[in-house]
Amino acid sequence: GYDLSRLVFVSLSASSDDASDAATRAAVDRVVNRIGELPGVESVSTAADTPLTGVRMTRLAGTATDRSAAATTDTYGVGAGFFETLGARLVAGRSFTTDDISAAASVVVINQTFADRTWPREDAVGRTVYVWDDSTPKALRVVGVAADMQYRTPWSPPAPTIYLGGAIAPAPSVVIRVSEGVSAVRVASTVPPSIETPGLVVTGVETGDARLGSALAPERAAGIFLGALAAIALFIASVGLYGSAAFVVAERSREISIRMAIGGSAGRVAAAIVRPMLVCAAAGVAIALPASAALLPFLANQARGAPPNDWPTIAIAAAITTMACVAAMLLPARRAARIAPIDALRSS
Repeated sequence: GYDLSRLVFVSLSASSDDASDAATRAAVDRVVNRIGELPGVESVSTAADTPLTGVRMTRLAGTATDRSAAATTDTYGVGAGFFETLGARLVAGRSFTTDDISAAASVVVINQTFADRTWPREDAVGRTVYVWDDSTPKALRVVGVAADMQYRTPWSPPAPTIYLGGAIAPAPSVVIRVSEGVSAVRVASTVPPSIETPGLVVTGVETGDARLGSALAPERAAGIFLGALAAIALFIASVGLYGSAAFVVAERSREISIRMAIGGSAGRVAAAIVRPMLVCAAAGVAIALPASAALLPFLANQARGAPPNDWPTIAIAAAITTMACVAAMLLPARRAARIAPIDALRSS
């Protein structure tokens, strides 16, 4: 739903617990203005919780003043121009404006899922949503509908979400969109010294790509771990096949020498060693293929982002396994083909 490669996130914190909300908000406005003047910056906005942090804020929301009819809904506070800065698409209506934020207007932007579940096949713009802070509902007018996006995590399914304009923490995060062709890393490196202002402390600067990398780190670590286990298993199986083939060659050395003595070719000798073991390896692959197909739905649920029918990966794994088996068997077979008949007969 948005392009992370052109985003930079700046986390802020009030430098003093005694600072008033008004003073902190004024400091945030100064920071936003300074960042907007930096070279390579296309737009700037703010948000209480930026994307892919894993943070989920919820409130009760519904279309009636009856609290029992309200549902728990993901809720995020954002600033003016947030969706344009994020690169998110608006399906209908408009985004928050500076006037909405400064006047604390009773307006709200909802996502497509919220609109479809609440007003299916109807225009949601102009409708009223009631949001509960405590026990009192607040009526908010829908001014826009944003496309669904992966906001909390890369894997979180679309959930009904409302975006509140102006309902921002005293020290929100700043979202920066860099200009086309400008390096987000370069802009991120210029941000901290450029936005020093009394009342605020920069607690972190992160590019969108780095944020995505952090969000995907557990899955990538799990993939590397499972890949390493698979490589170890393949190595152990290959060593086992090599040992079996070497044992067969040692046991059949007299037979091999007689075949070579009566004119048997090296290729036929090697084939006689490899063929039975290759049949066993092929049978193992033949059994593994339908077993893998049966496990695909389960694996797709465990491996986030994996397609449910990943046949190319299965085919590659089968090919690698077969080649490893052939390589493990060819070495002893090649040694058998080079046995000198007279030496083998003398030793036996």
